[in-house]
Amino acid sequence: MSFTVDGLDGDDVAAMLCNRANIMCRSGVHCAEPLARLRGVKSFVRASVYLYHTEAEVDAFADTLREVVRYL
Repeated sequence: MSFTVDGLDGDDVAAMLCNRANIMCRSGVHCAEPLARLRGVKSFVRASVYLYHTEAEVDAFADTLREVVRYL
């Protein structure tokens, strides 16, 4: 899932997720330069889940993202 947080740079959000909880996300435009320009977005954050991720890990991502948004 790719997303943005209003008022925050995607690179900063991804770095904070990594630094706070070792959650690895990618940031950038992810081969969607026209969409990024259209939306005025410098970088998106992309988080991926797969079969081996647990519900607790997904919850930890959501909780940490909330903390990052409050912090930044």
